[in-house]
Amino acid sequence: MAIPSYLKLKVHPGDNPVLVLIVDPHPPTQESLNEQELLALIGENETEGWFIDKEQVGLLIREQQSLKVSKGYRVAERRDAMVQVEISADRVNAFLTITPPFGGRQVSKESLISALEEVGVKFGILESQIPDLLSRGECQKVMIAEGLAPQDGQDAILEQLVQELGHKGRPQERQDGTVDYRDLGLFISVSKGTPLLRRHVPTVGTPGTGVDGQPIAPKPGKNCPLHPGPGTEIAEGDPELLVASVPGQPLFTGRSVKVIPKLELGEVDFETGDIDFDGSVYVRGSVQPGFKIKAAGDIVIADTVDGAKVEAGGSIEVRGGVFGQHQALISSAGNIKARFLHDCTVVCQGNIEVEDLIANCSVTCEGVIEVGKRGGKGQIYGGRLLACKGIHARILGSPSEMVTQLIVSPSPQLIARHQEVKKEILQSQRVLEDGRKSLDFLKGQRNHLSDPRIDALTETCISLADRLEKLKAELEELSERILAKTQGKIAALQVYAGVSMQICNRRKVTSTFVRDLSFDTTEDSQGSRAPERSLPQEEVADQQCCQHPSLL
Repeated sequence: MAIPSYLKLKVHPGDNPVLVLIVDPHPPTQESLNEQELLALIGENETEGWFIDKEQVGLLIREQQSLKVSKGYRVAERRDAMVQVEISADRVNAFLTITPPFGGRQVSKESLISALEEVGVKFGILESQIPDLLSRGECQKVMIAEGLAPQDGQDAILEQLVQELGHKGRPQERQDGTVDYRDLGLFISVSKGTPLLRRHVPTVGTPGTGVDGQPIAPKPGKNCPLHPGPGTEIAEGDPELLVASVPGQPLFTGRSVKVIPKLELGEVDFETGDIDFDGSVYVRGSVQPGFKIKAAGDIVIADTVDGAKVEAGGSIEVRGGVFGQHQALISSAGNIKARFLHDCTVVCQGNIEVEDLIANCSVTCEGVIEVGKRGGKGQIYGGRLLACKGIHARILGSPSEMVTQLIVSPSPQLIARHQEVKKEILQSQRVLEDGRKSLDFLKGQRNHLSDPRIDALTETCISLADRLEKLKAELEELSERILAKTQGKIAALQVYAGVSMQICNRRKVTSTFVRDLSFDTTEDSQGSRAPERSLPQEEVADQQCCQHPSLL
């Protein structure tokens, strides 16, 4: 087609020639080119296969009748194929992108290898894929080199060598076919020297090789020291094995184990007095008002607890239930099971499972509170219950609309203890540092060999260092417990008016009877957003449960 007089074509030569259309100012009455005509004109100038810049073409069409001075438009360009190589962040892989040519040269093996060399790819090049990629002439982020990934080390493992009995919690059948209803397999016994816990040491891992030819260091496994507990010791000749140093019941605590004897009682009353026992306790009868049981292990009470205090370093099971009489305390470092809890204070580091009723109690639980799970009535009314991982019941509240407060949040007592241990660690570190400085000074004196203060100060420093290690271990355990995610909810089949539910800083109070309620931080029982409000001054302590302190 004829080129309009106001339009000039010019080709700028070079490795990648460019076609420029120069438009001169011309009267508006003169006929203008449309897009189809302009593209046809470009195609008549030996630009077949070139890259057409549609943006420049459109701009020329819009501006061609309004120019005051001549203007050039780069409408077409011959381009060679482009090769781009990207190395992954971990240096294990390299990826290839080939952009096809526009009238220019196809990609060659030489240009591909050159692109790899430019970014430093030297190792693991997938040579077998290159011919196929060259024949295709284009690709998008195809793996072109693969290094050797490092193999991270394995963490240290503490293997428990003594397992619980298979009949735990059920009567044991004797050899003659009769059943021993007192032997429920609740306690495991070991003899002196029994292997309890084996530590499998961490590994350092295997290094890898990046596509740049440089080594990639593996992540070593985390260490987990073997700490002997009471009644245990490191096996002679095997530093990775923990054995029982006394006969008794082993209690595994995750990173260690202790062995304690077992105590069985008929009842706890005036004949026995208070019980403070470094082991597990089994009471075949009841615990009378005013008495106290404190045990380092589990406590099982076959009958009731009447106005007494029961504290366990393990789990607590009260098969008859608890009549608190406003003075009972049930405290457990493990789980708590009971038929009912009435008018008592409960502190639990594990889960609480109650068959029938929790009434007028003050409860703090680091796990979940389940009421009515095994077919009991499953009702909670009155009092204040705080659980870290949820509260589930059949019935919440009562027809009398008794005020019942339910909270899902980390325990404030746990957070307070965490802060207290941090302060003790800082204080112990300062005292230990001062003691070591004094010891170094005394050892530098001429008569240090006969100075009795050196032995006494050395013993003090050793004791302080041991205390410091125990505090650090406790701090680590508290940190893990505090940082456990609060993902629980409050759920029930029936909820009466007067039930206050709070999860962290969100709160809901029932004003009418509702069914099938499930309350969490996002939805109420009808699926709508739970109402938000600021907490009054008397609830500041509850809100602080959700504000974790720095655990470093």
